[in-house]
Amino acid sequence: MKRFCILAIAASTAAAMVAACGGDSDPIFACTDIAVPGLSVTVVDSASGDTLPPPSVVVAKDGAYADTAGSINAPHYSLVYERKGTYVVTVTHAGYSSWHRSGVVVTADRCHVQTVQLTAKLQP
Repeated sequence: MKRFCILAIAASTAAAMVAACGGDSDPIFACTDIAVPGLSVTVVDSASGDTLPPPSVVVAKDGAYADTAGSINAPHYSLVYERKGTYVVTVTHAGYSSWHRSGVVVTADRCHVQTVQLTAKLQP
């Protein structure tokens, strides 16, 4: 008789859960139905380290693909939901120089992307 193991995978515990399953059969994975951001960007003042009040505009590009996030409520921006790739990230905010980061790699596991946390330290 085959044994099966049903796992709900959380990004931080996936390896531990697979290892705990064991057995001689391939486990069946049950992924969550939430959308996970590939990028989470916090925008701060480079001198003080304080988060900048909204709005900022965050753009992530991977080839011809682009995603833009802007918020009037928080200095944290989430984008590229469930999309792996290698991104160029640009942050603009009134009164500050633009911030750029290239080569930002978002990977995915069996169910979701692995969120990359970035802190954009903008200079006035």
